[in-house]
Amino acid sequence: MKQQTLYCYGLFCALFLSLNPSLFSQQNFDVNLRNAQTRYALALSEGENGITLNGLEPGNTYSILVLPATNHVKANLDIVTNSNAQSTKGKEIFHFTATNDTESFRVKASSLQKESSIPVFVSVDCESCPL
Repeated sequence: MKQQTLYCYGLFCALFLSLNPSLFSQQNFDVNLRNAQTRYALALSEGENGITLNGLEPGNTYSILVLPATNHVKANLDIVTNSNAQSTKGKEIFHFTATNDTESFRVKASSLQKESSIPVFVSVDCESCPL
């Protein structure tokens, strides 16, 4: 009976963790939008990194773009959404309509140069905000 209980507990934990991929993020960054166009410099780790955008206006359309900070940085970067944001997805750019004042994303990063961190720029643009 005790083995069966441990097995069920382990199965439940594995299922829970597989349904919540944001738990596997190596780093989590909070980005507070200051205006309609904002750029941040971040140092991502290999693997998945969480980015939370704060200060969004629900109903507005935004884009988030993640690119290496310089031409010398060689990395693969993919944006993955954690939410139900309506989206048009590209590899390094993600367009979405905000459903809340906060949206979360993950960036899968892999360095082609075996660096300990990957310097990137994260640009956020409100595409439907008045200038």
